[in-house]
Amino acid sequence: MYRLIILIVFSFPTLSLAQRNKDSLNSLDLLKNRVSQLEGLNDKLVAINERLAFQEKIDSQIAAGISNQLTAANNLLSLFSVIFAVSAILIGVHVSKIERRVSAMHRRNELLLSQTESIGKDTSKLNDKIQNDISGLYKQLKREETVGFLDRMIKIPGEINNLKDFLFSRELLPEDFLKLKDAFLLHQAENGIMSDYQLLMIQHFYKQALKDKDIRLALKGKLLVNFNFLYEHEAINVSRSIAELVKENSASEYQDEIKDLFVGLSLRKKFASPVTSAMFAELKQYFKQVELFESIPDHESALYAKVRYGYLLVHSFNKLAPSEEQVRITNHFKILSDKLDDIENEAAKKNS
Repeated sequence: MYRLIILIVFSFPTLSLAQRNKDSLNSLDLLKNRVSQLEGLNDKLVAINERLAFQEKIDSQIAAGISNQLTAANNLLSLFSVIFAVSAILIGVHVSKIERRVSAMHRRNELLLSQTESIGKDTSKLNDKIQNDISGLYKQLKREETVGFLDRMIKIPGEINNLKDFLFSRELLPEDFLKLKDAFLLHQAENGIMSDYQLLMIQHFYKQALKDKDIRLALKGKLLVNFNFLYEHEAINVSRSIAELVKENSASEYQDEIKDLFVGLSLRKKFASPVTSAMFAELKQYFKQVELFESIPDHESALYAKVRYGYLLVHSFNKLAPSEEQVRITNHFKILSDKLDDIENEAAKKNS
């Protein structure tokens, strides 16, 4: 028994060692299996990583492609936006042009309508004038033609050669003076003074001409030169113009014009009585009538007309109680009248 126990005791470590060796061998095999499994797993992991890298590469390429497509799409969108904006601007400009044209057409249509209505009214008025006032219509047409003549002479002062006969026979209004003055001065600057312009001024605007410094200078001494071309009513208008200026100022300021007028009247004797009568009546005031008489030269060239004027003045005096001035003027008048009789008697003897 004892031996058995000893045997067991001694054999137990051996058995235990053997068991341990057996266990070690089993663990080694297991480890090898595990290592082999790990190596297999590692190979799989490497393969997975390779696949993952490849997939990442593909994903990167896909992402890059998508990015390029997005960039291209963005650029295309920007291009389309620019094209759309430009197109919108062009369309807006075109629409604005069309709108302006339509608006202009509308305004033109309104203007044409207004003109048509105006023409209709003018036509109606013209028809009424033709039916009821043909004389007034004729005067209106002549007036418009006269204004056209004056405007043309301002543009072409030399047209006086073609238009003078019309203007000599027309009635010019006070507002026409400025037009005639412009043409007068333009022609004077280009060609010197022309008698036709001078005669027009004397005939139609003598008072205005004498009040205008430039025109008066150009007309100095020209009344007598042109007096033979005046009709009686024009000579009367000239005398009244001088009388009005004498009333406004003094006779001494118009000494040259007064002399030319009375010399002209003495040459055209048939005008003397009506012209001096109109002038005397225009002066109205006694002291102006006397002032004019004394401003007329006693020279033989003006004597006939001065005696005619003096006759009117002396016969207006108070016969019962004349003043010293009236007596003096009456005596002067008698001397002039006697002198005129002597001149006319001498002329009659020469002609007989």
